[in-house]
Amino acid sequence: MLKYIDSSISYYIKKLSSKKNTPGGGSASAVNALLGCGLNLMVLNFSIKDINKKSKNEILLKKKNNQNKYLNNIFSFVDEDCIAFENLMKSVSLNKNTQKEFKRAATIPFNICKEAYKSIKITQFLFDNGNKNLLTDVICASNMLYSAFNSASINVAINLKYIKNKDFVKKKTKSIIDMGKEVNIINFYINEKTNFNNIICQK
Repeated sequence: MLKYIDSSISYYIKKLSSKKNTPGGGSASAVNALLGCGLNLMVLNFSIKDINKKSKNEILLKKKNNQNKYLNNIFSFVDEDCIAFENLMKSVSLNKNTQKEFKRAATIPFNICKEAYKSIKITQFLFDNGNKNLLTDVICASNMLYSAFNSASINVAINLKYIKNKDFVKKKTKSIIDMGKEVNIINFYINEKTNFNNIICQK
């Protein structure tokens, strides 16, 4: 089977739009997160080039290395989410014990949330310290990562409903809530300072 991550954008959208279970919301959340990460990396690359202070360059290089790690992790989730859901549906249709499959179906979007959370923290740093000529790209990255986090968290929640391991559910729920609070604060902070009226009034 062709990996969606290796396909063209038009092919992926065509499959996403078709009357098939996969790819679905979880996989699309990963793609959205990838777009936000990509914008972060673009801004980092321009910011490193334009800043002469050695200490700040070192910080930006560290941020870039971390963002690359998060990006590479998310790449795999585009297809893994599809596989997890297909395996879950197969187990349900065969009336098998589906606890393992439900856990996997919850874990993939949970991991998307984690990488989006770590990435949006880099976005906040770039908003305050990155190349100011790319401010709108930073804002776009923030909103994409915010959307990716919240979209993936819905997929976590729907699968946790069917998991009997209360400790597993409790830990995942607490982590999502804790990360979500910070994601909301960061996205609000960035958008509050740069709403539409503020941007068009800048000279």
